[in-house]
Amino acid sequence: MTKVICDATRKEIKNPHRDYNYFAILGRNISAEAKYELDETVRAAMGRRGRYSFGEYKKVYAATLEKMCS
Repeated sequence: MTKVICDATRKEIKNPHRDYNYFAILGRNISAEAKYELDETVRAAMGRRGRYSFGEYKKVYAATLEKMCS
């Protein structure tokens, strides 16, 4: 059995199923709850910006993920 630890919360994910209760994003494993928090944080940050660009979204997403996992 494989043991998967959430990189954001540092908790073990019970009965891990990829893309169901944990997600592998940019080399990090995060739980579904942490992914929801990541998405909400990025959505709020992008909403404060005047103009949307996908390149900027990717930068904000990666920076927010790194901040959550450090």
